[in-house]
Amino acid sequence: AKIYVRLGKTDAAIADYQRAMQISPEQGEPYYSRSKCYVLKGNKALALKDVEKAASLGYPVDQAYYQQLKQ
Repeated sequence: AKIYVRLGKTDAAIADYQRAMQISPEQGEPYYSRSKCYVLKGNKALALKDVEKAASLGYPVDQAYYQQLKQ
């Protein structure tokens, strides 16, 4: 998924992160990384939802990033 992001293929990256969530729904990293894709696509609402889900799963969330999404 990270390679897709670097190539500018955010939809493909999002699909990869969703597959990772299906395989390991208890992991927060795919939610956090998918949030970055949503930001690239201009969808802060979905990005914020994913960051909050990642945090609820115990993933260490960058607080500055989180606050930026909340604005």
